[in-house]
This record gives sequence, C-alpha cells and structure tokens, in this order.
Amino acid sequence: MARYVIIENNLFHDSFLNFDEAQNHAMEIFEAKLIDDQLCDKHGNRKSMIELFEDNRFDFQPLKSFIDQYGITENDIANVHIEDGKLIVTLKNGNQKKIKY
Repeated sequence: MARYVIIENNLFHDSFLNFDEAQNHAMEIFEAKLIDDQLCDKHGNRKSMIELFEDNRFDFQPLKSFIDQYGITENDIANVHIEDGKLIVTLKNGNQKKIKY
C-alpha cells in the first residue's frame, strides 16, 4: 500500500494512505478539480499532485523516502500519524519510530 506525507516549514503536516486520499485532500483544501480525469488547480490549469501541493507551500513525498533509511518496509507498518510535526510510525510489532524531517 502506497502512503504519502506532506511537509510544511520542515515539519510533517499530514499523511495519506493512498494517492486518492491525497487527491481528495487537494480538492477539498486547495479547491482543485478533476477535469477529464486530470487534476487541475482552482483556475483549471492541469497540475501534477506534486505541483499542486508545491503551489500551496507543501512538499508532497512518498512515505517510503523517509522510512527506507530506518530499514522499515511498508509491510512492517501498522499505523502512521503526525505529532508535533514529527512522523510517528507504529510497527506491527508495537514499536514506534519518531521521524523528524
């Protein structure tokens, strides 16, 4: 399962289970639209997910780019949440890893 995070001002801001969840967030928060199955900003300009988040001062990244350095695979993860700008990864064995940007 692909997971994504967004970062603002060097702090983790939010996490998404999949691309569709991130897309729904963009449509709800940034007034993005789907036109002919392509994501567009509120002005109708076609944008990639990365561009749309960047236009709104967020860095959109796959979770994998942060957990790889800790030897964590997505299959090891039970839950992910954000606390005080840190990414908290709960593993299936119950251990937690706090990751700073």
